Amino acid sequence: MNSPVFYGFDKKYPSYPEAKSILHDLKIKTVLEYKSKRKVLNLPSTPDQYYEKEWEGWPIFLDNGFRKIISYQEFLKEFPKLGIKTSTEYIKRYPTELKQLGFPSQPNRSYKNEWAGWKHFFNLINKGY
Repeated sequence: MNSPVFYGFDKKYPSYPEAKSILHDLKIKTVLEYKSKRKVLNLPSTPDQYYEKEWEGWPIFLDNGFRKIISYQEFLKEFPKLGIKTSTEYIKRYPTELKQLGFPSQPNRSYKNEWAGWKHFFNLINKGY
């Protein structure tokens, strides 16, 4: 099942250095930006798998030197799509998924001016903020 065709790798994408150059030229610095623009740019949906041998991680691929935290408004917009129902689930999924998407490890610190607690946050999400 690990064949290139199974993963959609039969499609021709730019080489790893070419892809990095495209992202750098267009100043794409976050995973969310990448995922929203990758089809138009003819880049793979899972670059870490497609460029498995060359892959150095998102910060190097995006040439951002750091992991950019998404804004609170982006957090509100993207969070419901994840299907997370509790703060415990958020904490559990953070290292393997949320970190790479630009979500903060501690929203209460990253969004200290907007954050009123998990209970308040889930109420906002359930009401469609």
